[in-house]
Amino acid sequence: MGNTPILELCNTGSGSRLLLKMDCLNPTGSVKVRMALEMIVAAEISGELKPGGRIIEPTSGNTGLGLAFVASQRGYKFTAIVDHHAAKDKLRSMQALGAELVFVGDKESCVPSTSLRRAKAAEIVAETSDAWWPDQHNNPNNPAGYWQLAYELDEQIPEKVDVLVAAIGTGGTLCGTTEHLRKLGHTAESLAVEPEGSIIFGGVPGAYKQSGAGAPSGFKIGNNVRYDLIDHGVKVSDVKAFAAARVLAREHGLMVGGTAGA
Repeated sequence: MGNTPILELCNTGSGSRLLLKMDCLNPTGSVKVRMALEMIVAAEISGELKPGGRIIEPTSGNTGLGLAFVASQRGYKFTAIVDHHAAKDKLRSMQALGAELVFVGDKESCVPSTSLRRAKAAEIVAETSDAWWPDQHNNPNNPAGYWQLAYELDEQIPEKVDVLVAAIGTGGTLCGTTEHLRKLGHTAESLAVEPEGSIIFGGVPGAYKQSGAGAPSGFKIGNNVRYDLIDHGVKVSDVKAFAAARVLAREHGLMVGGTAGA
């Protein structure tokens, strides 16, 4: 896990370069496996997670995949609270890693059932004696899990990072990496991307297909969205996000999801 390469996607005559950090080459194909490991190890140390215990987490896919992978390696059971908005391949992959899936919400809904997922997780945790809920939206070990990513970027880009771009989601990836990069002397501006229809940076709420990238109407934004660490917030439509993902696939052979496309 980690030590993933940097790919220069394009550059300009003025010397600016657009670099992709290829965390899709991690186990589970996502950056989120970094923070999944950090949260679990921290819970082991604190005693919140007992040997052979059960991990419960509402997830749209990538965090669930990371937790399922780490749980399978370290001897835990994992229950993912999911909805029908999640990508089907991610749900199948979680099951392949040994996760139990508990579905909530309407099968036909185009809006993530984020609040319903959290309510169901709370219900199961209350009924299960050996359960531990990481709560990725508020767990400080989510953003803390990106220290290694920041150190890798520091080594790979000696001229320093000027702008760091990532989907906002829970806030962990962007805010955690930004904070650690700045501690290493980078003056990087942070640019947070969310889908049109997400409410993290305001605007009109609505349906969107970029799972895990934003927050639907009525959802309480978690503590890991650190507005003090975010310089710019940008909304990207599903059409543009998935069109960009298809360009990356067809022109560069990169199989990435909607958030990377955005």
